[in-house]
Amino acid sequence: MRNQWYADGRDLIKWGVLLHLAESWNLKRIVQVAYLRPDTSLPTLECKAKTIQVSDLVLSHFRDIRDIRRLAKSSGLDIGVIETPYEPNSRTDYSLKVIEQYRNEIKKPTAVFLDPDTGIAERNAKPEHVTSAEVSSIWNALAPSHWLILYQHSNRHKEWLSNKRDEFSRAIGSRTIETFRARTGARDVAFLCAVK
Repeated sequence: MRNQWYADGRDLIKWGVLLHLAESWNLKRIVQVAYLRPDTSLPTLECKAKTIQVSDLVLSHFRDIRDIRRLAKSSGLDIGVIETPYEPNSRTDYSLKVIEQYRNEIKKPTAVFLDPDTGIAERNAKPEHVTSAEVSSIWNALAPSHWLILYQHSNRHKEWLSNKRDEFSRAIGSRTIETFRARTGARDVAFLCAVK
């Protein structure tokens, strides 16, 4: 995830799914695993052939992943964001931090939301992917009745959703997976969900 993509149309679907699950299953806590990486580009302005940087105040107002706390306040949910910078070369360490933060309040019914840029890698994981091993280690740490949700972006394959569901299923060792997609709007994303 990058701040530059925070609060786009996909976030409406993303948080719509998460609040629906929380309400339907009486979940009290959502832990967003942001896989936060540096932004690749920031908007600039041009005037009289001069390039002007957009103010940090504007960027932090519209593109700050921590702003989801406003939703926590209005929904009554405990929403935590793991905003530790994600280093793909230290995937195991990152997963251990996720598990540690999740376990801090294990008593509350919880959804752990994995939010990488692209989703699960079937092979050759890039920085924007989460690996099956990472998904598996986090799944194995969950308490019974807790949920694991994965953001999944489409790829160029016609059967992308079926392939990604299968990969998620293999990672967690379960065939019982709920899939959410937007009926309108961001049709290029899906959310793969399973309860332990």
